Formats: sequence, structure tokens, C-alpha cells
Amino acid sequence: MRSTVVLPGLLVTAALLAGCKGEKADEPPLRAEEPVRAGDRYVAMGDSYTAAPRIGPTDDESTGCTQSTNNYPHLLAAELDLELEDVSCGGAITASIEQGQVTYKNAQLDPQIDALTEATDLVTISIGANDERIYGDLIRFCVQRATDPEGAPCTEADAAGGELSVEARIDRMEERIVDVLAGITAEAPEARVVFVGYPQFAPDERCAQFPIGAGDVEFAQRVNELLVLAQERAAAEAGVEFLDLYELTEGHHFCADDPWVAGLHPTAPAITYHPYLKEQQVAAEALAELVS
Repeated sequence: MRSTVVLPGLLVTAALLAGCKGEKADEPPLRAEEPVRAGDRYVAMGDSYTAAPRIGPTDDESTGCTQSTNNYPHLLAAELDLELEDVSCGGAITASIEQGQVTYKNAQLDPQIDALTEATDLVTISIGANDERIYGDLIRFCVQRATDPEGAPCTEADAAGGELSVEARIDRMEERIVDVLAGITAEAPEARVVFVGYPQFAPDERCAQFPIGAGDVEFAQRVNELLVLAQERAAAEAGVEFLDLYELTEGHHFCADDPWVAGLHPTAPAITYHPYLKEQQVAAEALAELVS
């Protein structure tokens, strides 16, 4: 079974970026796609969009990873009766996969890749938005700079950013993801590897849940889209599967009537600008269909 990688609503972006890294990659042959079976060993890697802080009980408060026990790795493992090792952690960057990380509680964590063995059967990974503060700059500074409701301070700052522009940072992120995926496939040569893309979080208009300048709405959408496109290309280059959560969560962004990702003021268990339980359930259901 193959995942479908189609990002609705990206035609404008694709046209603007034609001829550059914003284009989708041709897909090379994937690694073996053997269905997973009950009892298989499953390792989940990623950042806070995988850990899903505060949507349910926290697995281990001491580490600072704020990993919920009903995030999509746990839901998937329960659904398919898999032996799970979830090493996802809030604040993780691509380097955390192979080099470890220090959490906000000053816990020194081993590299996430250390959880892999030759006996690993399934790996899921979602990573990249924390690199060079790509996501953090969007949700913090773009909101803080929005003193003019109709302004576009982030768009203007990014245009003058050069090597610090969002596109340049995402290009570098993409290269790091390719390297990380190569390391994963080397450490777990028999495993089925699925890269889980980020959901749609950026709205099509400003709102109280994401109070950026109206002129920065398109910029926020572009960041969201470029992140997912880069993840898709990296997965394709590495020959691993890609689960397109953007497509599956379309219309459930920060400002939606039925949001699956929390905005500035969460209305259900979650932390600001992070997934609700529904988003994790959708991811788990799609993964179960893909790998079984």
C-alpha cells in the first residue's frame, strides 16, 4: 500500500516556486513495504507534534519531553498490538535524532536513533520544524510583531533575511532530514520507515487564536506548506514512505470552527500551538491503514 502525497491548496505556492526547491520531488522506489504484524517492534521518533503534550496523561514528567500516552504512536501501537518504544520529545530538532538533546528540565537524552536495532520492524518519524526556530519564530515573533492588525512585519523581515529567510532555513532542514533518514535505514535495515508530515496549522485569515497581521497570513501558510513539501521531498530522496497529514487535516487549522491543532488559547487538553487529541487520532488511523 502506498500513501498518497497530494497537498490541496498548494497550487499557488507551487506556481510561485516553480523551478526551485518548492516543487515536489519525483518519487524513487520505496523500501520494502511488508505489513506490520501483532508483536512487531515499533520505534516512534519526533518532536512535540509527535509527543503531543497535555492531550492526556504524560508518560514521564521527569524528562521534560511531555510525551502523552495517547499520542499517535501509543494509539497506533494499541490498535495493532505493537511493542512500542516512543522516544519522541518536545523541542527535538533533526540533530536530536543522532546526537541527543537537553530538555527544558535539563535532562540529557540519548540520541533517538539509539532506540533502533536490527530487529526493529516499524519506525515513524516527524521532525524539522524546530530547526533554526522555523516554527517558533512563526508562532511567537509573528504574533508579537503584529502591532498593526493589517500589517505584514514577518513577511517584510523575511524578504530581507537572506540566509536566515524561511526558505533558506527550510532548505537546510530538508538536507538534514535526508541525512537522518539515511542513518535510520542503516540502523534498522529491515524496518518499514514512515515519515509523518506536519498537519495544516496555518489558517486562511487571522483570528484571536492566531493574531498575526493580516498581511502575514499568506506568509504563515507558505511556512506550513514549505515545511511539508520539504519533508515529502526528503522522504522521497531517502526512499521511505510519507504520510501526508496536511491533506488529512485540511480545514482544521488554528482558526477553524473545528480545530485539530490548538491556537493561542486551547479549548481542550493541549498546549498552545500544538495538536489536540483528534489530530493524533487521525494520524494513528491513517498510519494503521498504511502499514497493515
